[in-house]
Amino acid sequence: MGFKNLMVRGVAFGTFGVDREKELQKMRDLGFIDPSIVPSSGSHEYYVIKNFLTLEAYQKLQEMVPRMKIHRHTYTYYQEVWNVPIAFNRDNQVRISQSTFHSPERVKDVVEKYGLKVKNVSKKDDHYFVELSGPQAATEDIAMTVGAELESAVIFDNYRRTASLDDVRFYRENSLFYLDPYIKKEK
Repeated sequence: MGFKNLMVRGVAFGTFGVDREKELQKMRDLGFIDPSIVPSSGSHEYYVIKNFLTLEAYQKLQEMVPRMKIHRHTYTYYQEVWNVPIAFNRDNQVRISQSTFHSPERVKDVVEKYGLKVKNVSKKDDHYFVELSGPQAATEDIAMTVGAELESAVIFDNYRRTASLDDVRFYRENSLFYLDPYIKKEK
C-alpha cells in the first residue's frame, strides 16, 4: 500500500469498570506486559498501564514490517514525518534531553508573547527554568506551544495542566489558538 511509517502506541487499559488484577494477569499470560512496569505507571491515576509495549513485541512488529519505520512516540512521528516542531517538555518535565542554545532573553520574549509575565529565566543543561511573576500559572497548552516554538524543554515554576475558562477566553481574545469552532458564542 506504500506506507512508510507506522505509529504503535502499545497496550493501555484503565481502572474504570474492570477487574484490575484479572486484566493484568491476562496481559501477563499473553506476554503483553512485564509485571515490573505496573508500579511505574503511577503518573496516570486512571490508567493501570498506558501505551506499554514490551521490547520483544516491538521487535516482532519491526520484523513483520521491515520496510516501515515504527514510531513509538507521537513526537518522533510529528518531527520526523511531518516536520512539525515539537516541545522537548511535557507535563512540566523534560521529555527529550538536549543542550540549550537560546539566550534567556529569547525564552523570556517567547513566553511573554503568550501573555505570561516572566520574573526570571535560568538556562540549565537540558532545559530552561522560567519563574513567573505573581500568581499566574503556565498551562500545558502554553508550555507545549513555547517549547515547540523554541524546540527546547521549557519548565515553569508555577504550572497547571489544564486551562481554566479564563485561560481559554484569553487564548481566544489574543488569537493564540483557533478555538472559534469549539466555543459557543457569548451573547
